[in-house]
Amino acid sequence: MPVSTRRRSAPSGPLEHTGTGQRRQDPGAGADGDAGHPAGVSAPAAGWWGSDRLVGSTILVVTVVGAAVSLVQLSHPGVLFGVSTSDFDTGSYFGAAVLLVHGHLPYRSFVLMHPPGMALVLSPVAALSSMTGTGDGIAICRLLMVGFVAADIFLVGRLVRHKGLLVTLIACSVVALQPDVFTIVRSVELEPLLVLFCLLGANVVFRQGAMTEGRAMALGGVLFGLAGAVKVWAVLPVLVVALLSVSKLRRRLAPFVAGAAGGFLVPSLPFMALAPAAFFRDVVTAQVGRFGTHRTPLVTRLVSMMGLHDLRALRSLGVPMAVVFVLLVLAGLLVRRTRPRPSSLDWFAAVTAGLIGCSFLVPEQYFGHYADFFVPFAAIALAVAADRLLGPRFVPAGVVVVAVLAFFLTLDAARYVPASLRYPSDVAAIEAHVPSGSCVVTDNTALTLAADRFVSTKPHCPTIADPFGTSVVEGSGLPLADGGPVPRRLTAFWLGAIERADYVVLTPHSQLRIPATTPITSYLSRHFDLSTYRTRTSTIQIYTRQYR
Repeated sequence: MPVSTRRRSAPSGPLEHTGTGQRRQDPGAGADGDAGHPAGVSAPAAGWWGSDRLVGSTILVVTVVGAAVSLVQLSHPGVLFGVSTSDFDTGSYFGAAVLLVHGHLPYRSFVLMHPPGMALVLSPVAALSSMTGTGDGIAICRLLMVGFVAADIFLVGRLVRHKGLLVTLIACSVVALQPDVFTIVRSVELEPLLVLFCLLGANVVFRQGAMTEGRAMALGGVLFGLAGAVKVWAVLPVLVVALLSVSKLRRRLAPFVAGAAGGFLVPSLPFMALAPAAFFRDVVTAQVGRFGTHRTPLVTRLVSMMGLHDLRALRSLGVPMAVVFVLLVLAGLLVRRTRPRPSSLDWFAAVTAGLIGCSFLVPEQYFGHYADFFVPFAAIALAVAADRLLGPRFVPAGVVVVAVLAFFLTLDAARYVPASLRYPSDVAAIEAHVPSGSCVVTDNTALTLAADRFVSTKPHCPTIADPFGTSVVEGSGLPLADGGPVPRRLTAFWLGAIERADYVVLTPHSQLRIPATTPITSYLSRHFDLSTYRTRTSTIQIYTRQYR
């Protein structure tokens, strides 16, 4: 019987270190690391840390732990359904959704300083709140935030799964246990949904570290475009993907750009068409001036992005830690002697993290929840760098060390979270004082939403979801905190709103959103009666119109 003399051909594409002690051919990679060519077959795993099932289980476990830690934030009395006087983002975003389902269009009827994506996503919750009450709607929104955070952890793991257990464990753990995520789930913020769409797009654009082509690039572009319809920051990862795609204009760049444009325009175009000037003013022009002149210190920004602000011993090391992070990522990308060249995904994560980090150093102000957009890409870049620098020999030890650190960080999260939750009873005061269906003007719409006093039955009640943004747009383009003369147009706007109100609810931060000018204060003193409610941590003022 003749014997076959065929020999198994060697893989032609570049090999990629998987973090398992093996070197696997980048699936679909040819000589230039492109997709679309036959994938090589990896050798059997060298040890327990190379099990693909173990990697998948790790993703699920870290996702569940991250969701559980986030749910701890909501399990304390008064947190799921209540708000504090400093929690105004909840009112801005969920309030916009509530106004939308009641027939008021953003940009045309009220100020919304971001694209309409979040309002559209929350609109089913807003519609449901017509039956359950907007207070219950806030609780559902917070649970959605937990779901978005959990999905972000899972998608990060899925994106780097092919690189092995160490990379997956580091990336997922960093995203799950970043301190700022604990604050985000107690509010309603844009970043978790923004990151969700970006990671969905990245999972389509990159397959096992290499870039796809054709329809996959178009679909990935659509998902990145939807991220841009939530917050325009999505333009940063879009630019990085476009830069990585320029070598193949027709099969990569063109479909990706077309998909991204479609993903942004489909949800945004109806609102742009109805109020083009107002859309540009709210989303673009107002965003430039809203940060004012009071600059957030550099160390504060770096400490937040590095996740150090809850580790008191390390708060002063923000700058050195940022320098170490940058050097570590660069070293991981540039090491070549014993490693294959970085994949397209490696470059995407590192460059995107760098762009986001640098962009966060430019504006005058910085807020802690911004870090949620930076961390997923930085986590991938950090995990890849650690894996490339350690090498396969140290993978088991690295897995054990990271797992132990993640365990103790989880315990630490459970320890410090309860101390940070002190929600005052402002909502109860509004519920007791303001009848349902009344027309209420407030500097914090989260309070009236939680008290189910946001929606009015009065036909001429002003529609305001974001008092801060409204003052920026209707005023000089700068926050009231910057001081200086208040434009007459802004005073006229708020005076007109108060003239139509039955009640005015002001928090200790009201001067940052509603100008305390003489015409406004004198009108309140002549036509309203003041009731003051003091809680353990704040004071709330409720003005009741005089009908006599």
